[in-house]
Amino acid sequence: MNRMSERPCFAAMIHRYFDLKTTAVKSFLHQAQSGFLKLTGDPVAARRMALQALAHLREQQSSALAYFDSFFVFAVLGVVLAFAVLRMKRSVAAKGAHATAE
Repeated sequence: MNRMSERPCFAAMIHRYFDLKTTAVKSFLHQAQSGFLKLTGDPVAARRMALQALAHLREQQSSALAYFDSFFVFAVLGVVLAFAVLRMKRSVAAKGAHATAE
């Protein structure tokens, strides 16, 4: 299984984790909603703000996965370029020849 075929698995895992029926999400929403309810006094606005906080958390984790992918690609590219530089032959001028044109 290659790296690109694993990506939909991570996306499905994020969507599964942020499903409104899971206990972790219910707990997060309850805690956030009670905190926002203390701030606003409006239960509808508190629920909406809790859902927005959950959406923001989901967006952060999705962005982190995207950054991890780009860092992985650049790391592989760096390793490949490092090996390419090490395999290059040195350019040596002939004895007595000028290194620069006059």
